[in-house]
Parts: sequence; C-alpha cells; structure tokens
Amino acid sequence: REKKVEFFQQVGEALRDKNIWALFSIREDYLASFDSFVRPIPTRLANRYRLNFLGAEAAMQAIQRPAVKAGVEFPDDCARDLTDDLRKILVQQPDGSAAEELGPFVEPVQLQVVCRRLWSELPDTAVAVTADHIKALGSVNRALADYYALQVASVAAMSKVPEREIREWFDRKLITVSGIRGQVLMT
Repeated sequence: REKKVEFFQQVGEALRDKNIWALFSIREDYLASFDSFVRPIPTRLANRYRLNFLGAEAAMQAIQRPAVKAGVEFPDDCARDLTDDLRKILVQQPDGSAAEELGPFVEPVQLQVVCRRLWSELPDTAVAVTADHIKALGSVNRALADYYALQVASVAAMSKVPEREIREWFDRKLITVSGIRGQVLMT
C-alpha cells in the first residue's frame, strides 16, 4: 500500500504541470480500488470514459472507416466475415461440451490487434481489402496467438525472465481450467 501511495503522489506531482497529461486505462472491476489513491491527482480522476464492447455494426464501422480514410475499400462482406470471426465465443452445452457460436459483441482490444495485423500485412499497393487478404490473416485466434507470442518474447527479452516461465505463469494464473480468462487478485 505504501508503494501505491508513493506512486500516486509522484503522478500527482507530475500532473500539476499543465503541459503533462496522463491517460489511465483500467478495467471497470478494478476502478473502485483506485478511489483511496486519487487524492494527490489534481483532477481526482474525475474525467472517466467507459469503453464498451462493440456490437456487430459498430465493429464493422471501426473496421471500415479507417480504411476509407486511407483510400482503401473494405467491402461489407469482408468486414462482416472479420466481425463474425471476432464475435465467436464458446458456449457450454448441457452435456458439458462447448460449441462455437456468434456472440453479440466484439472486444475492442481484439479488434485492434487483428486489424493492426491485417494492415501491417496488407500490400502497400492494395486499393481494397479482399477475401484473400482476410483469409491470409488466418483466424482471429491465430492472429491473437501470434500477438501473444510476440509480446511474451518481447517481455522475456526485456526482463531476462525465460519465456517458458512467463507462459507457465499465464497458464497457471490467467487461464482457468475451462480455458477462459481468470482474474489475478494479487501477484
């Protein structure tokens, strides 16, 4: 607790300089735990914006609008295929098995990771995103797995902690037995 108080005092001191701004991105379920630390922050974190999941239409707009601004066509069918892939969820069946279905929402961070990969692999000469481009991207799961692997390798190199140890920590602490995200209350 002392280290957290010290951290927020330092952040508050830095933010008293009107030329310095800070953006905190916090999961909603952790937001309340910040209330006891905001006193040193000049604004007391009063300006808050909630980033909701995206519905299918909003996700398609988030995919297509940047393409249009870049002068690249992103046809509805390609955007819909990508959106549907992002909306896939595993639903537990009465017999205990899991079936893949389309969920109602797209997680913005997953959309960002997948679109970033698509744009980075899109040829500079492309004037339109095609079904072949979407297919070359592979499944959303593949794109997310590749992103995870890249980030784990980067953290391992930076921290000098073996990649295997980082992956095992994720496996033990962040993924539940049923293969979904868990929460870490304390590390």
